[in-house]
Formats: sequence, C-alpha cells, structure tokens
Amino acid sequence: PLRARLVTRAEAWPWSSLAVRLLRQTPDAPDWSKTLLCDDLLALPADWIECVNQPHTAAEERAMKQAIARGVPMGEEVWQHATAEKLNISLRPRGRPRKAV
Repeated sequence: PLRARLVTRAEAWPWSSLAVRLLRQTPDAPDWSKTLLCDDLLALPADWIECVNQPHTAAEERAMKQAIARGVPMGEEVWQHATAEKLNISLRPRGRPRKAV
C-alpha cells in the first residue's frame, strides 16, 4: 500500500500487521487486535516503523520478485538454507541444468 501510494505511512494501512501491532499497544484496543497470527519470533529493532516506511532499493525489489517467482525464502544465505531445509523445499533453479561447455 505504501509503494502503491494508497497511504503515506505503512502503519496507516489498517489491514497490516504493523497497524495491528501499534493498535494492540493502546489501552482501549479492541479484542480482535490483541492476537496476531504469530507473535514476534525475533525482537524488532527500536526504529522498526521507520525501517518499514523506507522504500526498497532496486536490488531488494529484484530479490523479492525472484524469491516469489521461485517460491523460495528470501533473506541471508544461511537463513535461506535453514528455512528451505525446514520446509523441505529446494533452492536449486527450476528446470534442467545447462550443459557445461
């Protein structure tokens, strides 16, 4: 929504997990906002909201598109391999390998 210019800040998109995280911190938060599908597995940095609101670089966009197209996890190589192993997926390119010349 931020990149599509539907909102000026990521936390303004009411259907995002960021908006729900911020809402559930308020004393009068509705009951539905108090539960996320998954609580934070890792502690978020103090400047997380600013990080989320930063535009992606061209390289990050290419990496995301490639990960989505291949159906593989995106992240650092060690994390990719560990996650692929847990999910029992292959990180090798799809299709037949090219012939060695």
